[in-house]
Amino acid sequence: MSNQQEEKAFPRIGVGVLVTRGNNVLLGCRRGPRSAGYFGLPGGYLNCNESLEAGARRELWEETGLSDLTLHPLYLINLKISDNHSVDVVFWARSTKGFPVAREPDRVVKWQWCKLSDLPSPLYPPSSFALQYFKSKHLELFIRSLISKFWKSNSQIVHIDFLDEFN
Repeated sequence: MSNQQEEKAFPRIGVGVLVTRGNNVLLGCRRGPRSAGYFGLPGGYLNCNESLEAGARRELWEETGLSDLTLHPLYLINLKISDNHSVDVVFWARSTKGFPVAREPDRVVKWQWCKLSDLPSPLYPPSSFALQYFKSKHLELFIRSLISKFWKSNSQIVHIDFLDEFN
């Protein structure tokens, strides 16, 4: 079995970070043979003997220069696209400072903050799945917090504009 065949015999472990700032998410316009022109989250593959969180932190730093963020596990997906099979673990982090820089210009053209309610296209499939999941969980938590406030206030009338949460 050749090295290339051995490499494809098992799925690779991918790590990514969904970074938000307010109602914006950090996305990069990618370069590369499989993802050129697609927008995606910072991420890559786990190194041998590296923890999932350490790998996600490393990828975030290598690609954007962002560091010192608290990472929260968000999403796990077993993904097979054409002949590429990976198990991807995505973390979520909230950023309040710093400016992302395209530190690997051969892989990412630029990083930009995009509104969660108006994402660019095309989205890299693994990033798209993670963003869909995050938006559904984000809305679920928002609804729970509103319901909690409603019950505590004993209000009889509630007006909820869900779209405001994503603008």
